[in-house]
Amino acid sequence: MMRAFGNYILSGRVQAIGAISFLTMFSLFIPPAAFLVSGVPVALVTLRKGGSLASQVVIGSLVLTQILSLLLQIQVLFPLVILVTIWLPVMISAVVLRHSQSQELMTLTAAGFAAIFVVLMYAINGDVEAWWRILLTEMLEQGFPAASSEQFKQV
Repeated sequence: MMRAFGNYILSGRVQAIGAISFLTMFSLFIPPAAFLVSGVPVALVTLRKGGSLASQVVIGSLVLTQILSLLLQIQVLFPLVILVTIWLPVMISAVVLRHSQSQELMTLTAAGFAAIFVVLMYAINGDVEAWWRILLTEMLEQGFPAASSEQFKQV
């Protein structure tokens, strides 16, 4: 089944844009898996079809995800956050792997993006620990009943 879905994504730009946009919107329901759900198709397109086509697919996905976000009344910046935090790092790392065929160089590229992300988080938020605590508390309160939420907070 996964192979068939992969073949579908690789069958054309429109299919790739639709699949990536749909999976990105789906990742709203499972935020911890957003990198896997919306990043893997970007990497697949980049590795198999190259950076040029992947760039077109990412731009198309950005536009379609923005339209879907507006229709579903989701935060306007959501697609840009996905672009900067998932799609571009994954696409650039995949381009590095495609051209160098070196997993070491690709891992260094991904680690570079992670380091930049950490520095930006501290520059923007200051107290990153408090930011994560607030975010995780909100996720727990939305996802679990009050009694379970209290147990998780204690843990």
